[in-house]
Amino acid sequence: MNGAETDAGGSHTNPALYRFAFEHAVSGMALFSSRGLLLDVNRRFAELIGLSAEALFRSSLSSFLVREDLPPFYRALRRLKRLGGMEEGEFRLRHTGGSFLWLQWRVTSTGLKDEGDPVLLLDVQDITSYKKMERTNFESEQRYSSLIEYNPAVILSLDLQGEVVGANPAAEKAIGYSEQELLGRSFKTLIKQEEGELRLSHYRNGFVNETFNNLISVCHKEGHILEWGAKDVPIYVNDKIVGFYIIAKDITDQRKDQQSLRKAEQELKDAVRQQQGLTYKFKAAGGRLVLTLCDGELLYRMGLTPEAVVGRPLQEVLDWQGEEREEAFRRALAGEENVQFEGRYAEIDYLASLRPLKEGDAVKEVIVSCVDITERKWIARKLSESEQRYRSLFHYNPDAVVFTDRSGHFISLNPVNELITGYKPEELVHQTLLTQMEEEDQQAGIEFFTRTLGGEPQNGELRIRHKNGHPIHAHVTYIPTIVNQEVVGVYSIIKDISAQKKMQEELRSTKELLESFVENIDEAICLLDLDRTIIQINRAFERIYGWAKEEAEGMRLPVIPPGQDDEFRETLTRVISGEPVVGRETVRTHRSGHLLTVSETVSPIHDAQGKIVAFASLSRDITEHKRTDELLRKSDKLSVVGQLAAGVAHEIRNPLTSLKGFLQLLRGSAKENQNYYDIMLSELERINVIVNEFLFLAKPQISGSGKNDVCHLLKDVITLLDTQAILSNIEIRFQPEGAAWVQCEENKLKQVFINILKNSMEAMPAGGVIRVEVTRPDSRQIRIRVEDEGEGIPGERLPKLGEPFYTTKEKGTGLGLMMCFKIIEAHKGRITISSSLGAGTIVDVYLPA
Repeated sequence: MNGAETDAGGSHTNPALYRFAFEHAVSGMALFSSRGLLLDVNRRFAELIGLSAEALFRSSLSSFLVREDLPPFYRALRRLKRLGGMEEGEFRLRHTGGSFLWLQWRVTSTGLKDEGDPVLLLDVQDITSYKKMERTNFESEQRYSSLIEYNPAVILSLDLQGEVVGANPAAEKAIGYSEQELLGRSFKTLIKQEEGELRLSHYRNGFVNETFNNLISVCHKEGHILEWGAKDVPIYVNDKIVGFYIIAKDITDQRKDQQSLRKAEQELKDAVRQQQGLTYKFKAAGGRLVLTLCDGELLYRMGLTPEAVVGRPLQEVLDWQGEEREEAFRRALAGEENVQFEGRYAEIDYLASLRPLKEGDAVKEVIVSCVDITERKWIARKLSESEQRYRSLFHYNPDAVVFTDRSGHFISLNPVNELITGYKPEELVHQTLLTQMEEEDQQAGIEFFTRTLGGEPQNGELRIRHKNGHPIHAHVTYIPTIVNQEVVGVYSIIKDISAQKKMQEELRSTKELLESFVENIDEAICLLDLDRTIIQINRAFERIYGWAKEEAEGMRLPVIPPGQDDEFRETLTRVISGEPVVGRETVRTHRSGHLLTVSETVSPIHDAQGKIVAFASLSRDITEHKRTDELLRKSDKLSVVGQLAAGVAHEIRNPLTSLKGFLQLLRGSAKENQNYYDIMLSELERINVIVNEFLFLAKPQISGSGKNDVCHLLKDVITLLDTQAILSNIEIRFQPEGAAWVQCEENKLKQVFINILKNSMEAMPAGGVIRVEVTRPDSRQIRIRVEDEGEGIPGERLPKLGEPFYTTKEKGTGLGLMMCFKIIEAHKGRITISSSLGAGTIVDVYLPA
């Protein structure tokens, strides 16, 4: 092997120099046959395995590799044999002490042979520390992603210009935009213009410790407005603010408890490019550092070749100047081992390891091995940024954030936890989150925690004990912390909702009080939307109008009588314009169809912005009150008529008694003209009957009552009036179906029937048919119906019929029908009259059977 004249790089430099470089290279190097037998190793390679070069000679390279890494390594060797060039990769090397090292390897062909087998050059770099850092980076990234991904709060990541660079799922769900739609969009375009500018200038002006609580109006993708309680959290990277988080809660509908988390932007890439190196050697000559050897892939990436640099001053060729580098060179030339420095050249970051080459005690040259750490530095920077972003979100979160291990013991807590619970972090060492809960809530806390350890986020309300002993109502969100697909702990986000719970309790109490008031008030209450659709009614509305709650709610207001829509629309217009509508008397329709007189008050209902969104109608049924007033008015009239009739009857009776007495005396003494005396006595008796009628008006009473057949009485009356009816071309049809006995005074009842039939006849000047029938609506009463074909009576006059001095006839007095009402009332009956113009009139007389 030592006699080979062709080096691995193809350069024709002195082989002794390459042998020297091979032996003293900072990286591990070995020559091995295509069968995997080690033929030669340098000092560094022997150190990595823990055996001497002699002990390693012709040993199998595969015996030192981890079994799982052998297949890709040998596949690379086969490709190299077939295609030539260079192969590289990573494998784990087993040290004789039992530990494992991660190595980056590179294999090239040498052009040499060993017993006919091709000889290959293996160059390895120890990347164990890098692998550990990579794992740390991966775990940190997964912790960061877990906290962002499952957080129930809206989280938007903005740069210093206010443009969105990240959004979690909770933000996508809340605002309706996908993360791709939000990326690069200015946050100001998502909020209402009148909300003003975000406070980005505060961060740019140096207020780095200040965060802000904002109430902002955000425009949803579908157009509606969301109210957010938002907090601006600065993002620190290398002690410099590079952006900020918008952490927000949707407070549009606070009584609803709904929560989820936003996916965070992937901050770091977990793929690391394979590093490639450079080896060079220099010596001090004439006050300068002259290159005596320089080769490697990194050199070519710098745009240089070995021929162009060997023999030239180091500082002149590679431009590697600076105090740190010059100090490293001086230390290596002074004989110090394992000197290192980091540098940057042509956008390439590198790590240089220096080792002095001595002859005896004198340092003749220094060999330098450079490794490309550009990607590693980038990853380290991203790691640091990710960690700082995570700490920003953790430290400045408006809610308490607690990280616990799988057993529930506290690992870390942010400052807000002390504000909520009163405990300092050092006071919670060796304690668990469960011990901080109220005893009654501990079982629920255990169930939440257990399900979270299964990988499922949980949330709920629990009571946490304050350091002072009082309970704190909290909403707790449990988020699994997943590393390498394994839950290693739990993040707990604790929000103090004690004030909210107190407010909810007060609101609930007030709501129950108001609902009780609304449901138990005697007035009908109806809530209407702007389209007059019923939103809610109370029990009084059901009772007064006859509509059940389940039927009415969702219907257009059904109680407005036909023809009064314009009146109600005008009422709503007055309310909208600000004019009060209080105690307005109007008419409404019962579900059965009859009309109700009501006193109605209509008021507007405003939303938080003062806009009218509904109407409240409060109405009271005053039908009976109006009827009572009407009866009182009629009673007053009847009282006046009765008093007048009693006075007139009294004044007439006294002289009438004298006249009758003297007339009887004269009749007894006179012999002639007796028939005149009989006529005068008959007329005086008639006057006496009329006077008695006046007294009946003053004080109705039934005397001489007995059982009479109503059908028989009607036949007598019809016979009496039949002649007059025939002269008026009127036919009175009456076909009795049997006897109908009532307790009555015969003459009084006949008088009622005569008055009713005569009124019907007078209403039919052109003739027609009057139908009389007697029926039994039930076992307790008898109905006598008289139906004519007259012109009818207008509806507005019907309620006044029976009042004293009110008549529809040109020469009537209004006392006849009043007398009928009084007689029937004295018989404990009632009279009803129904009529419409052009359709005749129906009079029903009801008497107890």
